Amino acid sequence: MAYQPIEKLDALMGGAVQEKFRIALAEVLSNVRDPNTKASAKREITLKITLAPDEDRKHIEVSCTASSKLADPRRCQHGGFRQDEAGSFRPR
Repeated sequence: MAYQPIEKLDALMGGAVQEKFRIALAEVLSNVRDPNTKASAKREITLKITLAPDEDRKHIEVSCTASSKLADPRRCQHGGFRQDEAGSFRPR
């Protein structure tokens, strides 16, 4: 039997693969726009498609997961606290 390639991702799993990518991309783009992250940090999207054929190779179970690696938030640092004349601590 001839192999018929899938031309577009939206044809795979009824569009679920494309939808998982779209959601992951929105998450990454939101992280890029976040001013609390380093602008030049690299972000990643990984799509994992698993195909599990049965023993007679007539049926293939397909699953898909999408994961993203985002930039970490910048560390917040503050001048700390200072003790005033009354002994209370106040922000600097």
